[in-house]
Amino acid sequence: MKHQGSCHCGPVKFNFDGPEIESGLLCICSICRRKGAVMTPLSIAANDLSIETSV
Repeated sequence: MKHQGSCHCGPVKFNFDGPEIESGLLCICSICRRKGAVMTPLSIAANDLSIETSV
């Protein structure tokens, strides 16, 4: 399954192939609360991760 995300301010984007994410935790910092960010304890191999920057 393809997953994608980005850093809070947006210039760093990432995607990876991994299993379906079935659970997560809501972060309570002010930035994550505004954006509705969710964290997951998912571990992936480095070669499955693709990072793009627009900086």
